[in-house]
Amino acid sequence: MILKKKYSFGGIAIAVLKCFAYIAVWFGVQLAVTFVAEVAMRIQNPGLPVDDFLKLVMSKSTEISMLSNLIMILAFAIFYTLRRSSIKNAIRLNPMPVPFGFSALMLGVAAQFAIIFILNIIPFPEELVDSLNNNYEYIEQSGMVARYLSVAFVGPVAEEVLFRGLVLNKLNQNMNSWVAIIISSLVFGAMHGTVIGFIYATAVGIIMGWLYIKFDSILPCALFHIAFNTTSLIISQTGASVLVCIFSIFIVISEIVTISKYHLN
Repeated sequence: MILKKKYSFGGIAIAVLKCFAYIAVWFGVQLAVTFVAEVAMRIQNPGLPVDDFLKLVMSKSTEISMLSNLIMILAFAIFYTLRRSSIKNAIRLNPMPVPFGFSALMLGVAAQFAIIFILNIIPFPEELVDSLNNNYEYIEQSGMVARYLSVAFVGPVAEEVLFRGLVLNKLNQNMNSWVAIIISSLVFGAMHGTVIGFIYATAVGIIMGWLYIKFDSILPCALFHIAFNTTSLIISQTGASVLVCIFSIFIVISEIVTISKYHLN
């Protein structure tokens, strides 16, 4: 991890403002795509009652989210192209050793099982659990192809471009790396919309932020995130045994120790 020698208040302020701008673009695209989708669905279903219309919109939330994320990636790519700079360099799309790529994938799978176990032993209030489950119910209403494309691939890639490639990278250039990791992870957690979602997303955000700084690359974060979300979708259909969840905690620790031994040249 590279330590910065000097920081300035002005540099930190500008970095934070740029991060707000990145997130504002993401929100703007989400709102615009959702609005257009709602208009299109209202035109197709003019007499549908409000409650039924809202259920229809929510049932299409996975597809809307996927389209929003694709447009966001395209928007940032166009922005950096117009600036005559490379988005590849901006988000640190750097190569990494292949064995550590497999470690990132394994860590993502194990982290999902481990978090399921930990969250299940914490006595959360029933309303918080219901809030989280409602989000998953809407995801499950979409088709399997759209669900896996959006949740297991497009979503993770887009979120890594935004939260690690742009937000964390910009913060890391202007403040201590761990401070940058924690701030970006808290924002990432907040974007998940529920209390339980905030807790587990912040935790995995810290792991992904550490991977990003450790390898100076967005690749291990994307691999971890893809594996994490894919495992979540599979578990939602097949279930997860307690033994596997407990064993996964040891795998998480083992992989973190293994990756921590890597050093950039």
